[in-house]
Amino acid sequence: MNKTIECHIEKLLPEGGGLSQYKEKTLEVFNALPGEHVEALVFRKKTDRYRGTATKILQAAPYRQEPKEDHYLSCSPWQIMDFASENRFKLQIVQEILEKHGQKDMNPTLEAGSQRFQYRNKMEFGFTTAEGKIFLSFFERDKQSKIPISGCILAQKELQETALGIVDWINQNQIKEEILKSVMLRCNRKGEVLAGIFVNEEVFPPLDCPSLQHLKGLSIYFSNPQCPASVATKELYHYGERYITEILHGKKLQYGLMSFFQVNLDLFSMALDDIKPFLQGEEVLDCYSGVGSISLSVSESIKSCLLLDICEDSILLARENIRTLELDRFHAIRGETENLLEYMKPHKVVIVDPPRTGLHKKVIAKILKEKPKRLVYLSCNITTCLENISHLQPIYEVVFSKAYNFFPATSHLEFLVVLERQ
Repeated sequence: MNKTIECHIEKLLPEGGGLSQYKEKTLEVFNALPGEHVEALVFRKKTDRYRGTATKILQAAPYRQEPKEDHYLSCSPWQIMDFASENRFKLQIVQEILEKHGQKDMNPTLEAGSQRFQYRNKMEFGFTTAEGKIFLSFFERDKQSKIPISGCILAQKELQETALGIVDWINQNQIKEEILKSVMLRCNRKGEVLAGIFVNEEVFPPLDCPSLQHLKGLSIYFSNPQCPASVATKELYHYGERYITEILHGKKLQYGLMSFFQVNLDLFSMALDDIKPFLQGEEVLDCYSGVGSISLSVSESIKSCLLLDICEDSILLARENIRTLELDRFHAIRGETENLLEYMKPHKVVIVDPPRTGLHKKVIAKILKEKPKRLVYLSCNITTCLENISHLQPIYEVVFSKAYNFFPATSHLEFLVVLERQ
């Protein structure tokens, strides 16, 4: 459907759009802010709501500002408000979600930092053709069509420069769009970049690696075209380094292009400051550990630690990081957390940093059975986090909670909860 209507925006929703009503259903409108009266194109009906985009602002909110980029709706739709308003609305949304889940007594604060743009150390772009050449691309919000872009203001400067350099290299070598899937880039705070180009065909021409100032390593991957995600089915070529390093809390950690590693390290460091006191002198089980970015960064506080992760590359890097840091009281084991629960004991402190889906039901059951003394839960999805906590609260009480604006100019955030056994 495509219908233009006028509507009033009541508040912001956790997904990032503004709340209005249409045909007695929720209408989520992007490019719209609380208190605004807008003209909106309603173009999509989901099961429980309509969605649309404001095409004309009839009465603007006083905190509305011009977005920094034309493609802002594809990457960071909250560019349209000032930073102070963004942080105020994020905390308000957190409080509403807490109340909905019966957790309003938590009353967390929100840590925002000062850097709103150029904070992301990892980006993924698609490709599209325009004006006879290849461009980086994003998908239009709620559509299948790609839009050409010249970078993204969320990306660290060196990462963006490298992405544009790779596109120039692609055009110079006349590589066709139909064999290109995406490019993924990762950057450390020194400006060193790893990149991976994902292609739809197993045959790719042997080419010299692009000579770019910040590029330290490049891989060309065949990625199954039946899968929309950038998954490496087979490595075709590799040039240069495979890993870069980052200093977190004075610890040098090595990680790769596809390792799990937080994308906003300044805010992550603030979260580490809050986590550290709860690990002091403890035996720790670090679940979903990745390369060890939480426990290894605050290792001086920890008596001993076992790291668990399903990704083989992450565990190999975690072991290398342990060796480099000379931490003989730390060990790393590969496997799904839910299948390695024999290491969870009542005297241990457990760190969990799960995917957006939250904790596996086996993990929750094991926590309830073994009753570890403390649970440090860092989450990128406050809703699944609170759903998990609701199952644990007969035994545990919340002793600390805080939200972090890890993802400025978007509706997303990170949430930390510490639970103590009663």
